[in-house]
Amino acid sequence: MDAATPRSPLLACQGATQGGRSPLGPITGAIEPGERLLIVGAQAPEILRWWVRLSEPTVGDVLVQGQRVQALDPVTLRRRVAWVAPRSTLLAPTVAATLAYPLVLLGQDSRAIETAIQETCDRFEIPTSWLTRQAFQLTAAEQHWVAISRASLLQPLVLLLGDGFEGLTTEQSDRLQSLLQNQAFSSQTAAVVCTATTAAGLRAAPIATRCWVLTQGQLTADRPASEMDWAALKDQLPPANHSGTDPVIDPDPEADWF
Repeated sequence: MDAATPRSPLLACQGATQGGRSPLGPITGAIEPGERLLIVGAQAPEILRWWVRLSEPTVGDVLVQGQRVQALDPVTLRRRVAWVAPRSTLLAPTVAATLAYPLVLLGQDSRAIETAIQETCDRFEIPTSWLTRQAFQLTAAEQHWVAISRASLLQPLVLLLGDGFEGLTTEQSDRLQSLLQNQAFSSQTAAVVCTATTAAGLRAAPIATRCWVLTQGQLTADRPASEMDWAALKDQLPPANHSGTDPVIDPDPEADWF
């Protein structure tokens, strides 16, 4: 490709609109390599679901690297764009099996899987004692932390955090912030999109380079994070666990491993 040829954004929405009880859109915007976008508003997680085809707008286009998501093979799409579902749970009996799961499906050998798991545990400071634990032996925050670390294993081009920093402990939030700001999440991850549906979700603000604000389903702001009045925005959001919308439970329990 000629150096003067402009590259397509990593992700984009072009007039994407969804009807129903909670209308959303039209949404037009793009995410470029190196950006960390925070989408604020009750319906923010739905936009992330568009990018991995867990739902689709009724009007407009949703693009990944210039291609409509409908034209991409679902498995290829979700390896390129990793989505961590809200309220993630373990996908296998133990933490170790959950971390290994996507690599097993890719046909990697046991030594490569073991090495990848160890590197991930080191990066995310996951204690060795967790590896044999089952879901009932972990808190909700710990299970969500495992899901985020699992998303890093395939080194996605884009990371979508469906719960943003909501549900994580302060220590986990600080660690994730450090990984993302220092580009240590994955050697391949070029962009990150988080959501904030409550005031607690604004803990993700320090990692953001840009912010979209949704007001009653409309995109009312798209600006650099440095220009945001975070205190005023926090006052407009409900407290934790009071987002004003019903939680979305994905019908595919394996949807977020790709």
